[in-house]
Amino acid sequence: MAYINERFALNNNIDEQASRTNKTIAGLLIGAGVVLILVFVGLGTIGSSENNGDTKIQIPVQTEQEDNKQEKVSLTGTGMKSTDKVQLVNGLRKVTLTHDGKSNFIVTMLDKNGDQSQSFVNEIGAFNGSTSFKAEDGEYIFNVEADGNWSITVE
Repeated sequence: MAYINERFALNNNIDEQASRTNKTIAGLLIGAGVVLILVFVGLGTIGSSENNGDTKIQIPVQTEQEDNKQEKVSLTGTGMKSTDKVQLVNGLRKVTLTHDGKSNFIVTMLDKNGDQSQSFVNEIGAFNGSTSFKAEDGEYIFNVEADGNWSITVE
């Protein structure tokens, strides 16, 4: 009889553990289902312009371009000149240069210490081209050697 009682007790213990395990799994599945529903509901409202009283979720996305927004700098002149100081913002920049003269066209950029930080062009005659460079926050001056009209645009 003791053998039957022990076996009965063992079976009851196994049944209780299985029941607890099933309840835990069921709880996890219900929790996961609620999370999925919330995600799908949330995705349905992101970027929605329809106003039906529901709460809208807007996620601002900030890109490097927005962080390092450079105001367009346009400079023009004739002949040899050092430009006024221009403010550049840290980041990759595009410089476009033009010249309509017949002699040397040389454009360099000096940093706030007067050190040459970039050399953009050294050509003879008319020129129209662009290149890129990495700027750091600060003030710069462009030195231009030319015999005609020229322009410099930094974006």
